[in-house]
Amino acid sequence: MRTDPERENILSIRDDDKHTKYRAKLAPRYTGKDVEHLEPRIDRNTLDLVNLPDKTYITKAQYFTLDIISDVSFGQAFGFVASDSDMYEYIAALEAQIPNMVMSSIYP
Repeated sequence: MRTDPERENILSIRDDDKHTKYRAKLAPRYTGKDVEHLEPRIDRNTLDLVNLPDKTYITKAQYFTLDIISDVSFGQAFGFVASDSDMYEYIAALEAQIPNMVMSSIYP
């Protein structure tokens, strides 16, 4: 998906050599080395995920992803997995916007 049809971004590059070069530039920024206690944070959220065996996997995966992102970014998980709910109606709002995002990415 390109937000600007005239510019390539790392997600829309089809040339393997170009894509590898972009990834090499960006990879050091996403290693997590600058995040304190990265592994314990991921472990804590993984345990929250495992403790909800009776729910659907897709819902758990969405909650888990949002908790990991919020924990790494803000130092504390938002608690989607622990509450087993779409807190703040974030996922519902995002899903409502997906058609608009797709539509705007198609037309220049």
